[in-house]
Amino acid sequence: MQGILPLEQQSQPKKLFIIGCLLSIVPIWLVDYLPMIDLPEHAAQIATLKRLLLNKEYYSAYYDIVPLTPYWFAYLLTVIFSFFMPLTMALKCVISLAVALTSWSAASLRNLVSQDDSLDWIFLPIGYGFAFQWGFLTFMLSIPIAFLAFKYFLNYLFEPTPKKKIYCAILALILFFAHSITYIVIIFIVIMIEILTTKNFIKSIKLLFPLFSPLLIIIKWFFYLTDTWSYEIFFWGARNGINYEDFFALIGAYYSKILGIIFTLVIFVFPLCLRAKYIFGWQITPFIITSLLVLMGPTIVLDTRFFSERLSVLLIPFFVFFIHFDESDNKFSYKIRHLVSFFIAITLLIITGHKIYSFKKETLLIHRIIDKLEPNKKLYKFIDCTPDIAFHPCTFIHIGGWYRAEKDGISDDSFARYPSLVVTYKKRNLRQLDWKADLSYENYQKGKYLNYYDYYLFNGNHNKVNTIIKNNSIKANLIYKENDWWIFRRI
Repeated sequence: MQGILPLEQQSQPKKLFIIGCLLSIVPIWLVDYLPMIDLPEHAAQIATLKRLLLNKEYYSAYYDIVPLTPYWFAYLLTVIFSFFMPLTMALKCVISLAVALTSWSAASLRNLVSQDDSLDWIFLPIGYGFAFQWGFLTFMLSIPIAFLAFKYFLNYLFEPTPKKKIYCAILALILFFAHSITYIVIIFIVIMIEILTTKNFIKSIKLLFPLFSPLLIIIKWFFYLTDTWSYEIFFWGARNGINYEDFFALIGAYYSKILGIIFTLVIFVFPLCLRAKYIFGWQITPFIITSLLVLMGPTIVLDTRFFSERLSVLLIPFFVFFIHFDESDNKFSYKIRHLVSFFIAITLLIITGHKIYSFKKETLLIHRIIDKLEPNKKLYKFIDCTPDIAFHPCTFIHIGGWYRAEKDGISDDSFARYPSLVVTYKKRNLRQLDWKADLSYENYQKGKYLNYYDYYLFNGNHNKVNTIIKNNSIKANLIYKENDWWIFRRI
């Protein structure tokens, strides 16, 4: 395979950049509860998993642990951390690892094809993109594993050895248990590169065979999904048109799409202004495949939401992957590239820190709400998504996950309803919970199982709350109110 540097020339990122990677995690530690939409549900999954393993789960009869599901890596790592610190801090440790290692592994991947590190700074903020905003914990931690595995796979194809073949099989297994989507995308890219760079089909099959080490596990997992759950898991969410907006806002999804579009265009254009050369060989393949998936891929695959949008984190590293600067370039051009990429990184990281710190008031609110709820109870919530808060309008939709994580309770709309997660509801218990609750106001007026719950947490105006209470004949006392937040206790 042409274009890969010899191993002795594939230097690791410089110390100054590694320091930058470590400092880039500072925003994560500014608040107790991070404004990541799905994070409370992952916290509930991890806390429930730990209690089940220790035989301390109050509602143990409700849950099953799925052993062969591709999300174990982040969950087990967080469980280990949680033995030495509170769960919220353990989660921030894992998220910090994901953010810092994403930047470092992207620079390490760039070293596979180029020794020029002048654009590496723009990798620092990419961990705070779409996946961070939505709280895709397992996917976030899978990205640095994906970059390192992809680099090793290409080194293996360039110079295959029996030892590398074994390591590739192990890396493929680790990548699968980190996240199935990441595994599938990376393996597909590697296959396409191998097809483009060789004409020996039989040799390619033999070379690629170790990358399919999780195949038997995938088949068994697939049959588990089909036998245990309904056909709904096969639904592919169609996309209406091409996803230009999210594509160009890829590194700004967390801050604002307008800002993201501006900085993304700068990243794509400024290397050309500094005499960059694009390599239109196999090196461009990862960027083309990922771009097509982000622009036109389905939004739901196998019940995984935002399939294509979350892949945007791959685009910047894969863009830099096929950029080349002549070694004869003068030092001035090299320094300008460093300064521009450093300015972009620092600007986005400062904005990130400001946005997260501005969530401190909401963090204190979550503390007060959880404190008002007794342990081991059942919580029903209605969250009126609103653009008034500083983040995504649905930042609070999974707030019940924090109650399950910290008070060992039950909450509606739990991730335990998904068959692919590590902790799932036992099938016989599903009908007892309003687990398919529609998030629209109209359907919340007609909740089927509201009298099953002990607490009702509402976020909305007075009229909406009264309508829900009245239409469902709920007998409850108001025990706490703060602004548009209401907590009722069933009589």
